[in-house]
Amino acid sequence: MRPPKYFALYRRLFSEGGGYWAGHLQGGDFQQGCLRMEALSGCPDEAMLGIAEVSALAHWKATEQRSGSLSFRDLVRRGDAIEQRLRKHCSDPPKFADMDHVPLHPNLLQASSMAETGQGALAFPNEAMRLLVANIFRETVVLYLHTVLNDSNPGT
Repeated sequence: MRPPKYFALYRRLFSEGGGYWAGHLQGGDFQQGCLRMEALSGCPDEAMLGIAEVSALAHWKATEQRSGSLSFRDLVRRGDAIEQRLRKHCSDPPKFADMDHVPLHPNLLQASSMAETGQGALAFPNEAMRLLVANIFRETVVLYLHTVLNDSNPGT
């Protein structure tokens, strides 16, 4: 087990408020929020950062256990900080209508137009679907965090 290779870069890119994108969005020609991972993959920036943070926490925990100096208070404190950041974003989700959406492949555009006429099943996701997917990613990170904190012990 090792920490994420580019953890410092993830923090810089995805950190809240003062990250890489925020500095470049204010002075650039980009619209607010157009460079968020959510528009491309459905996974919000804070969930991407949360996955990296939990992975780094798991590495720290394993290292401390091997050396025999694991502090459960410190482990829980670090885990709570990660969870609080994720929960904070759940209560104030971004509006996807303001984001620059990734253009669909021409084959998907044809399938999407067929779906509008009732000939196909593929449709471009609306804001409610995007919020649902983003919340699933956030809850998955919380589950991963609790698995790291509690060692796959159900009922803990």
